[in-house]
Amino acid sequence: MRAPQRYSWSADRAPPPRVHGTVHGAWGRWTARPFFPVTRFSERGPVGSVIKKRRKRMAKKKHRKLLKKTRIQRRNKK
Repeated sequence: MRAPQRYSWSADRAPPPRVHGTVHGAWGRWTARPFFPVTRFSERGPVGSVIKKRRKRMAKKKHRKLLKKTRIQRRNKK
């Protein structure tokens, strides 16, 4: 049994060449890639503060969820 096709072009034809483009989605649509060079992390500057804030927020949500679970367990125990 053959695996299902992922792209819209047929299996007997070769896929289009990947020149400055990438395939997105189940229909094999091509999108243009920028011609300017991609900057490295060190050239862009730090973005750590955004990540730190997100981690802090997610930890807070997880802690609240944990407290809610234990509160429900204590209530059901009585």
